[in-house]
Amino acid sequence: MTTKINSYIIPDNTKNEMINVIGMSIRSKLEHGFNLCLDKDNNIRPGKLCKGKKCSMEIAEFECKEDEKTVGTFHTHEISPDPSIRDLAIGYLGGMTCIGNYQGIKCYKRKKEDLDALEYAEIRLKEDREQFIKFEHERWLTKKITDKEFKEEVEKYKKEVSGLVNSYFRVIDIPK
Repeated sequence: MTTKINSYIIPDNTKNEMINVIGMSIRSKLEHGFNLCLDKDNNIRPGKLCKGKKCSMEIAEFECKEDEKTVGTFHTHEISPDPSIRDLAIGYLGGMTCIGNYQGIKCYKRKKEDLDALEYAEIRLKEDREQFIKFEHERWLTKKITDKEFKEEVEKYKKEVSGLVNSYFRVIDIPK
């Protein structure tokens, strides 16, 4: 079943490629992804497949064909299809980010058609919070903070992510 996001069309073959990439990611325990490339008929097709590290991908490796326009990215997450703040920053800049895992595929489409520099700056400023969570995770692993303290910080982080999503993105569930 074809999915529409604004004037863009995600045809079944692109959705099937997303599902295949989720399977590769589950088997390898690495993130995988590709650019979302818009052709002349407003169909989104997958760009060149990229395989990342355990918890990240290098966005510079994504490519579309010369006659296509990049309208976003798709990549996998091991735990949930929820975005990180970095995912939101990349999605805001490019217009959309889609994330998939065994639970499903979610796309986060920027609400405004054109990039708003102040909105983008707000998202980027929150990226420090993401680094702080990684730092707190290390402290938790080495027992320098309690489970309760770490969970409190994670909840604050999730609340910030949710606030950014609600303010600047439309969330679209892509049926498998």
